Amino acid sequence: MRELELDGFVPLSIELEHAVRVAALPALPALPALHRDPFDRMLVAQAMLEGLTLVTADLHLAQYGARLLDASA
Repeated sequence: MRELELDGFVPLSIELEHAVRVAALPALPALPALHRDPFDRMLVAQAMLEGLTLVTADLHLAQYGARLLDASA
């Protein structure tokens, strides 16, 4: 954890506004069940509310409108 802090990373707590945004995210029936995972939806909600880019290999999450950075390489 200390090394991450030295690199400028800071923890992001789950706040009430994040949970509210998760509930407001659309259901995406075109996505497999994996993408209905509450943790994935929380990451998307946090990225959107905090103006962050979500680093993921799961580029289907872009359908929610979040900014993504492809980590599949």
